Amino acid sequence: IQSGISLTEDHADRLLDETKGWITGLILSGEISGKDIPSFVFEARPMVYEYLASIVLNRQPDDLRRFMLDSSVFPVMTADACDEVLKREDSKRYLTRLLRGGLFVSATNESPRIYEYHPQFREFLLDSSRGADPKELRILQIRAAKHLAEGGSIEQAVELYFNAGDPQKAARLAEKYAEDLYDRGRWRTLESWAEMMDVVDVAVPRVHLNLARQYLDQGNIDQVDEAIRHAGEMIGSGGRKADQALVELLRSHLSTRREQYLEAEQAATKAKSLLGNRGSKLLRVSYLRVQARISALRDGNYEGALKNIQRAVKVLEGTDSLINLAATMQDESLYKSALGLTREAFATSHRVHEILLKLGNPLPLAISFNNLAYLAHLQGRYQEAMELYVEGLKYSRQGASLRQEIWILFGQADLFSDLSLALQAAELYGQALTVAIQIDDPELIRYGCIQTSVLHRRRGGNSLANEWLSRAVTLDEKGSLSPIVQLQMSALEVDLRPEHVSESIKHMFSAGGKLDASQKTIALFIGAKAELTLGHLEAASEAITDALDWAGANGTEQVLAGELAFDEDLRSFARSHAGTHPVLALILRRIEAMRVVSQQYQEAIEDVAPPDTLTMLGLGQTRALGSGQDASDLKPLAREVLFFLVDCGQVERDVLLESFWPHHPPGRQVANLHTAIYSLRRMFGRDVILHEGTAYSVNLDIPLEYDVERFERAADVAARLPPGDPRRMFALTEAINSYNGPLLPEFSSDWVLERRRTLELRYLDLLAQHAQEAMMRDQPARALQTLRQALEIDPYRDDTNMHFLEALGRLGRRSE
Repeated sequence: IQSGISLTEDHADRLLDETKGWITGLILSGEISGKDIPSFVFEARPMVYEYLASIVLNRQPDDLRRFMLDSSVFPVMTADACDEVLKREDSKRYLTRLLRGGLFVSATNESPRIYEYHPQFREFLLDSSRGADPKELRILQIRAAKHLAEGGSIEQAVELYFNAGDPQKAARLAEKYAEDLYDRGRWRTLESWAEMMDVVDVAVPRVHLNLARQYLDQGNIDQVDEAIRHAGEMIGSGGRKADQALVELLRSHLSTRREQYLEAEQAATKAKSLLGNRGSKLLRVSYLRVQARISALRDGNYEGALKNIQRAVKVLEGTDSLINLAATMQDESLYKSALGLTREAFATSHRVHEILLKLGNPLPLAISFNNLAYLAHLQGRYQEAMELYVEGLKYSRQGASLRQEIWILFGQADLFSDLSLALQAAELYGQALTVAIQIDDPELIRYGCIQTSVLHRRRGGNSLANEWLSRAVTLDEKGSLSPIVQLQMSALEVDLRPEHVSESIKHMFSAGGKLDASQKTIALFIGAKAELTLGHLEAASEAITDALDWAGANGTEQVLAGELAFDEDLRSFARSHAGTHPVLALILRRIEAMRVVSQQYQEAIEDVAPPDTLTMLGLGQTRALGSGQDASDLKPLAREVLFFLVDCGQVERDVLLESFWPHHPPGRQVANLHTAIYSLRRMFGRDVILHEGTAYSVNLDIPLEYDVERFERAADVAARLPPGDPRRMFALTEAINSYNGPLLPEFSSDWVLERRRTLELRYLDLLAQHAQEAMMRDQPARALQTLRQALEIDPYRDDTNMHFLEALGRLGRRSE
C-alpha cells in the first residue's frame, strides 16, 4: 500500500499473515514495544490490529492488564479521574508506565495530563471487558458517566450512560443540557442524542425542541417541521406549559418564514395563553420577537416591531442568556436600519458582534458578519464590506446554514451591482437563487428575482428586468403586491409612462404605505426621475432635493448613489439644480469611490501569447527552444546559466561568477562564464545574450515565453481577485494548471533550490486558496482533489491538513 504496488486480495492476506507473525515474534522477544508498530499496520485491517492488540494486552503483567481494561471506560482520562472511578490510588504510575512503554496511549504536555488510548485499541479493550465481565464494565461506565457529568463533560457522560444500558439517566442529562448545547452551536450532538434515544424509544422533547430552533436558524424548514412534530408528540397535552408554549412559538416562527402570517399569529396567541403572566423570560422574549417579525414583514410596521424588540431586550436584562440577548439585539439592529437609524444600527451590531465572538457559535457569527457587511456597504466602506461578507460565508458553512449563505451571496451580489460589475453580480445572484429554490424559501427567491431585475434595469435591459420582476410578482399574494415590487415596476415604467408613475409614487406616500428607509429613498428617486421625464423641472428639482434630504437624514445615501451611478441624466440635473446640497457632494464622492474600487475587479485574465522565438520550460523539466534549436544538446551548465538570466533579468558578472563557480580561481571563473555565453550565442544567435558594462541579460527584444513567468503572472491575476469574486475560481484554476512541477529538477544549485522552494510555496498557497474557494462554492469533492495535490508535496502543512479534514467531514467521510 505504501509503495503504491497493486496487490490481489489473496496476496494481501498472505502478506498480512506474515506481518502478524513477524511483529508477534518481535513483541514477544521484547525487541519492540507497541509504540514501534507502524500505525498503518495497526490500522490496516481489523484482523491485524485486533491480533496485535491481543498480543500487546496479554503479554502485560496482570496488574497492568487489569488497569488497561478498567481505564478503557474513559474516552479521555486523567490520573485523578481514574483513581476516583476505579477506586485506586496508583493510576498516575500506571498511566506513566503505559505512556513510556508505547502501549497505544497518548498524553498532553500540560498539567493535569490528559491521556487517551488509540481509538481502535480502546474499542478492543472495551470488547475484552464486555466479554470477560459485563456487569463490572457497566458499574464502571456508570461511575465514569457520573464523574464526567459532575466535571462538565456532558456529551461523554450521556454516551457512557447510554452504553451502560441506562438510557433514562442519559435522557435526563440530555434534556437538562439541550438548551446549553444549542447556545454553543453543538447541534450535531443534539442530533446524535435524538437518534440515540429514538432507538430505545425514550422521550427527549427538549432535545427535539432545541434541534427545531437550530434547524430554523439554518433554514432547514422540513427538518423544523419534523423536530416540532416529535417534540409535540412527546410533550402531549399533559406536559409542562412552558414546553407546550415553546412548541407553539416555534410553529409561529416557522409560519412567518413561510409567510403564513395568520397561522403565525394564531400560534403566538396560543403560546401567550399557555405562558400566562409569569412565563419564562426567554419564552416571553421569543413571543415578542415573533410579534415584531409579523409587524415588520406583514404590516411594514417597523416602529411597532422596534418597540416589541426593545421590550424584549429589557426582559433579558439581568439574565445570563447571552445568545438570546445577541439574537434579540440583531433584530433590533435590523429594525433600526429599516427605520433609517443607520448609525444606531451599526453601533448595536458591533455590540452584538463582540458578544458573539466570545461565545464562538458559528451560525450567529455568520449572521453578525452579514449584518456588519450590509451596514458597511450602506456607509460606503466597500472593501470592508467585501471582507466581512467573506468571513460571514466561512461561518455560514461551519454553521451548515444554506439560508444564511444565500443572504451573504445576495449581499455580495448587491455590492457588485452597485460597483457596476454586472457579470460578477449576475453569477452571484444566480448561485444564490439556485440554492433558494432548492430550499423553497419564498422570501429569498423574491429578493433574488427583484435584485436581478434591478441589475438588468440599471444596464438598460428592461425586457430582462421585466421578466425577472414578473417572477417576483408570482410570489406575492394575489391582488397584494409588496411595496418593493410596486416600486421596481414603477422604475421600469418611468420612461414609458412617467405621468402614471408620478401619480403612483404620490399615492404610495399619501396612502401612508409602510416603506422602510431604503424603499422610501428609491421611491423619492423614481418620483424625481418621473418629473424630469415629464419636463416638470421645478417639480423635479424639488423631488431630487427631497430625496437628498431624506437620504442624508436616514443614512441611505448609498441607495441613492447606487441608482444615480447608472442615471447620467438625473445626475447631471441634480448637479445643476442641487449642486450645493451636502448630501449630493457625498453621493458623488461615493460614485467616484465605487468606480475606483471596481477597477481592481475589472482586470481581465490575460491571454498567454503563443511561443515565438525563445521558449523556456523550467517547471517539471529543463528545456529551451528557439529558432528550431533545442538546448538539450548544450552542456547542463550553459542551460542553467540561460535559465538564471531569464529568471533574474539583468545580472552583474560578479553575481554570475559567485553563483556558478564560487570555488574556482578568478581566471577560471571568467573562462567558464565566457564558454557558457559563447555556447548559448552559437545556438540561438549572437544577440540572444546582451552584455552591457559589467551586466549580462537576455535580449528583451526577442519574444520570450517562460513557463515560470506564465505561472507567476497567472498567480498574480488570482491574487488581485479578492475572495468572493466569481472569477477567482477560474483564475486559481488557471494558475494551478500552469504549474507543471518543481523548477529545473535536474539542477541542485543554491539559487535553484531557493527559487524552487519559493515557487513551490506559492503553488501550495494557490492550492489552499483553490480548495477554500471550492468549499465556499460547496464543492468539497473538488477541494479534496486539490488538497491531495498539496499534501503530496508537503504532507506536514497545518492549514492544508485542516482543510483536508474539513472537506472529508463535509463529504461525510468521517473515518478517513
